[in-house]
Amino acid sequence: MILRSWLFIPADSEKKLDKTDSVAADAFLLDMEDSVAPLRKQVARDMLPEFLAARPKAQRRSQLWVRINPFESPHALEDLAAILPGAPDGIMLPKAAGPEDVRRLSHCLDALEVAHGLELGSTRILPLVTETPASALGVGAYVHSELPRVQGLSWGAEDLSAALSASANCDESGELDFTYKWVRAQTLLAAHAMGAQAVDAVFTDFRDPAGLAAACRASRREGFSGRMAIHPAQVEVINAEYLPSEEEAALAEKIVAAFDSQPGLGTIGIDGKMYDMPHLKQERRTLELYRTRMTDRPVAVITGASAGVGLATAKALLVIGWRVIGTGRDAERCARAQTELQGIAADPALAVVLQADLAEMSEVVGLAKDILSLTQRVDALINNAGGACASID
Repeated sequence: MILRSWLFIPADSEKKLDKTDSVAADAFLLDMEDSVAPLRKQVARDMLPEFLAARPKAQRRSQLWVRINPFESPHALEDLAAILPGAPDGIMLPKAAGPEDVRRLSHCLDALEVAHGLELGSTRILPLVTETPASALGVGAYVHSELPRVQGLSWGAEDLSAALSASANCDESGELDFTYKWVRAQTLLAAHAMGAQAVDAVFTDFRDPAGLAAACRASRREGFSGRMAIHPAQVEVINAEYLPSEEEAALAEKIVAAFDSQPGLGTIGIDGKMYDMPHLKQERRTLELYRTRMTDRPVAVITGASAGVGLATAKALLVIGWRVIGTGRDAERCARAQTELQGIAADPALAVVLQADLAEMSEVVGLAKDILSLTQRVDALINNAGGACASID
C-alpha cells in the first residue's frame, strides 16, 4: 500500500493523539523523539500502549506508526518494549546511521513480535537516512542491503543543517541549497533502487496550502510517493497532490488502451506525440494510483442522505475523507444533495446520492451488499434515523 500523508503527532499529548480519529492521514507518526521533551519521554511510553490497544490493527482507518528515539539515545529500546504490545503498523527510525541500524531494529522487532504473539515481519520500518553527515554520505548502501521490513526511505534537512552548523538550508528565494538537494536526490534514487517508497520531507509553512500543493506536485513529478506533515491542515493537500489528476488518468487510459489494442507495437503515436514501452509502464502505474482515490477511503452507505440528519452526517464524513454513497426517496432532492455534497468532497466522485425507496432494513442491507461488491469495502452503514448497523453479513 502506498502511504501518501505521514502526519506527526506528539506522543505525550492525549488531546493531539485523539486527532487521529478525525484526520484522514494515510499514516500517523506518533512521535516519541523531537516532539517530546526529555522529562516527558516516560509519559509518552505510558500513554502510547493504551492508545494503540484501543485501536486494534484490524479496525484502524489509518496506519499508526511510531517514531522512536534514535539508537544513539538511551531511550530507543525502552520505547520499543513499551509500544510493541500495541502492534504499531511501523516504526520510524530517526538518525539512522546506515543499513546496520535498520538491521538492528529488525532484530529487536523479531524478538518483540514473537514475545507478543504478533505476525513475524508485520511491523514495517521507515528510516530517516540523511540526518547526520556520515549517514547522508552512505545512503547508497541501502540499495545492496537485504532489509525486507523497509517500507520506504525518507530524508530531512533540519537535523542535517544543524549537524553542519549551517545557518540555513535554503537560499534567499526559499530553494534548497545544493547539499540538501543532493541528499534528497540520493534518498529518491536509493528508495526506487530498493523497490521502496520515497517519502519527501516536511513542508514547514503549514499556513501556505498553495505552496505545499506546488511542492507536492513537483515532488510527485520527480518520483516521491508521499510526504511527511506537521499539521492536520496539510493532510488533505498531500493526499490529493500525490495522486494523478483526472486529466493525467484520462491520458494514461488512452495510452494504455492504444498499446493494448496493438500488442505488437513498441511505440505508438497519440495526438502528435510518440510513446514507447517505458511510457506504457508509467501510465499503467498512473492508472493504478488514480484508482486508489476510490479504494483507499472508508465507505459509508447512508439512507435518507438527501436531507436532515442523513445529509449532515454525509457532510461530516466527507470532510474527514470518507467516500459517501447515500440514498433518498425524492429524485429532485437527491440531485440537489449530491451537488451539495460534491462541492464539499475532495473529489466529486466521492459523493453519490441515489434515488431509492427503502422501506425495510433488509432492503438497506441488500443495497449495502451490492455496493460492497463494487467498492470492495463498506465501513459504515447508517440508517435514516442516524443509527449505525454494525454488520451487513
